[in-house]
Amino acid sequence: MRPRIVRISAAVTIGCVIFSVACHHRPPSSVTAGANHLFTEHCWWSVNRSLLPPDSVAVHFASAYAAIGFTNVHWAHVADTAWADAGPTPIRPEESGVAYRAWAVAYRVADSTHYRYFVARVGQPPSASIQLCAAIANRAALHGVQLPQPTGDETLSVWRRRP
Repeated sequence: MRPRIVRISAAVTIGCVIFSVACHHRPPSSVTAGANHLFTEHCWWSVNRSLLPPDSVAVHFASAYAAIGFTNVHWAHVADTAWADAGPTPIRPEESGVAYRAWAVAYRVADSTHYRYFVARVGQPPSASIQLCAAIANRAALHGVQLPQPTGDETLSVWRRRP
């Protein structure tokens, strides 16, 4: 039964990326990080789940970031939580002077790993980053489940933690 869930989940994810208006709601929030002002957007509005351990999820994201062209790519873990981080990097040549950061957070809950990933434009308001989010998801190639409705996990402080 699990392989079918993974295939269905992948199809739903791809469909939602394509039809972002229907499935993808990313209200922007801003956070201050050092001297740079980051405008943060999550790449999927609900928490994703995978059978992989948190370290493996972080490695998948770190590899995806490097493949896309991000610099300063690294990953780390503390206890049951792992992070992948990249940037700031100018990713799109047509956006002169705009740099992006990307990061993912993954932590173990019972028999699965919950994870979310984010992008931020340094010093710029959010824009249509759906293409960058889709490229990251495609390169990370994680098979898992994205629930159709929020569960409340989206508001946990774990998503703001850093190693």
